[in-house]
Amino acid sequence: MRALNTSLTQSLDATAESVAIARQLPEEALQILALALAQDDMDLGEFLKSERSRPFVQALQRVSIITSQNANRLLAGGLLSDKGRELLVPALYASIVPDADLLDAASTELRNALARSAPYWLAASAYGGPGTSAVRWSRQSATTSPIEARAFRASGRGAGS
Repeated sequence: MRALNTSLTQSLDATAESVAIARQLPEEALQILALALAQDDMDLGEFLKSERSRPFVQALQRVSIITSQNANRLLAGGLLSDKGRELLVPALYASIVPDADLLDAASTELRNALARSAPYWLAASAYGGPGTSAVRWSRQSATTSPIEARAFRASGRGAGS
């Protein structure tokens, strides 16, 4: 039972950390990622492992998401390490649903759908022009509402659950 509680606590902490990082993600980094994914020649994981991700990593360094204190853990040869990708990918998902409670309440099915769709939200933002990230836009639009409503119902807090 203790291992289960530890795992759940660590999971909650990781979700909160992802949301905190998502709030710090600069528009520049999201645009770099969006333009790379819009080329449709690699998925998010492939991009983050590739040399083409260097400008994305540099944008994260400029806003101190990656610092001299955590670079040894998050970077390998100037690119994101496995630990770096483990930290940043959930933060990208949290950019779409920036609420740790909602992310925690979401069903596995919903989280998997979010994980599959996040790169497309980012790629779509490349077509909105400067300063119009689909991710930023979705935070204030009806597109988040079905995600929020379903997570809320799944948590047992909403009507009809």
